[in-house]
Amino acid sequence: MFKRTCCTTVTHVLYTHYPEKFNFSLTKRLIIANAFIYCWRELNTMDEISRVVIPVDRSEASRIAVEQGSHLAKLLGVDVAIISVDASHQFIASAALENRLRKEHENILDEYKKIVEQKEINTHAEIIVGNAPAEEIIRYAEDNDLIVMASHSKRGMERFLLGSVSEKVLQKVNCHVMVLKPKIIEDRHV
Repeated sequence: MFKRTCCTTVTHVLYTHYPEKFNFSLTKRLIIANAFIYCWRELNTMDEISRVVIPVDRSEASRIAVEQGSHLAKLLGVDVAIISVDASHQFIASAALENRLRKEHENILDEYKKIVEQKEINTHAEIIVGNAPAEEIIRYAEDNDLIVMASHSKRGMERFLLGSVSEKVLQKVNCHVMVLKPKIIEDRHV
């Protein structure tokens, strides 16, 4: 029953989101889904992952990471934790502006939480106040988590000054990480 449910879910996800690339007969879709599930099980990843953690910001890339992370959570039968790191306190002296930014974080989390809950997945959303987003994501993640996050592909001086959050998380975290690169994100909406 589990295998059949996973096959149906995989084929539904692929056909729904990529109909032009996945316009095969039902039999071919089931064969592809079975192959996908077999490979996933062979990696023993399904048994290890206990939660999908999705760090977000205001970008379109984060919204896509929420969609993809929730699809994976549905396939794995695990909960989703959506987190937003608020590092504004180190730059802003105005309490009114800080409250406004916090409200913006709450609105973003509410919007993303609705996307995940529509798929009937248990969801927890949390604002984490800290200094460095990468460090807070690393601190939040547990060994059996899967982090699904977007990369913003900073280049040149911006990357030198600000660094890459996804790169820092990849280097230091002790769990599985899936990074969505901008090229993948652009292709999805073409």
